[in-house]
Amino acid sequence: MFNPTGPVFDSDGNLYFAPLIPYEAVVLVSLDPATGARRWAIPGTGAPPGGSAPIVLRDPDAPPREIVYLALYDRVLAVATDGTIVWDVPSGLTLGPDVTDNLVLGTNYLPTLDAIIGLSLDGYLFAVDRRTGAPLLNAPFQLPGAPTPGDARFINPETAPPSIPTNPATR
Repeated sequence: MFNPTGPVFDSDGNLYFAPLIPYEAVVLVSLDPATGARRWAIPGTGAPPGGSAPIVLRDPDAPPREIVYLALYDRVLAVATDGTIVWDVPSGLTLGPDVTDNLVLGTNYLPTLDAIIGLSLDGYLFAVDRRTGAPLLNAPFQLPGAPTPGDARFINPETAPPSIPTNPATR
């Protein structure tokens, strides 16, 4: 499975990743650190995983237990390290016709609100309560501004504004 974001680890060394456009309908996979064997996988619902790496945090209600969190375009998940789903809630966003445009660029934690945060490629920010998955915003908030012209995933030196360094060594 193609994994451009890299795996994350729990305190026991187990690996977790969200494959990009997987050949099977999964959004989160856990591997055994010693053998590389699959421990478990969480089924997908349409949103492409892989743009967002999961994060592992201590369970706020039962430390030292840990929970793996993953924000996708159409849902946000909290999964115990044994593969048990703690909660699985809608993000408030609806998939568009080209699912490759429906990526979340990162799963983040905001300690001041004890929240799991997602930011989508098309500029929507959403937040859920870490304990329950309850939404913390009335609806996903679209950040102001306009999309970058052309393919925002790659900076083309011929069309980039002069203020954007196009040499990878200077980025």
